[in-house]
Amino acid sequence: MLRRSAMLVLLTGSFVLASTAMAEGNRGRTTTQNSLGSTSSRHAVAGDGQGNAIGASRQRFETDAGTHGVRLRRFSHGSDGAMSASGASVVAGPNGAAERTGSFSRSTDGTASAQRDTTISNANTGVTYDGGATFSTDAGVSRSGSCKDSAGNTVQCGVRR
Repeated sequence: MLRRSAMLVLLTGSFVLASTAMAEGNRGRTTTQNSLGSTSSRHAVAGDGQGNAIGASRQRFETDAGTHGVRLRRFSHGSDGAMSASGASVVAGPNGAAERTGSFSRSTDGTASAQRDTTISNANTGVTYDGGATFSTDAGVSRSGSCKDSAGNTVQCGVRR
């Protein structure tokens, strides 16, 4: 939980910084409320006319049944061709929680790297899945993942259906 909270603070801070920097850019906000819950989203994008651009977005939902989630994303693109993007999603409810973070970057010479991490916890069984994937122009793709029970013992992960 601490890691998830720290990640949200970090990405929320990135969103706030990007949003503040984009005060002159394109911004939007939507909010919806119905019998099932509520949703809201914000986004902001700005460029300087010289090929540099930044943007950020946040989507949030909450259900009357107690499930809630948030997705944060940001990107930047430089006139020199370098770019980066990152994002995080967290959802939690009575049956468990899931978290996914990821990032991508491309340098001016065209080399690229990316990373994605996923954690899913099943509140009913106590099993947690931790997995990740990385990519780099030089090394290609690498994936890993494992499941543990509430005592920390490695267990077989469930089968996709």
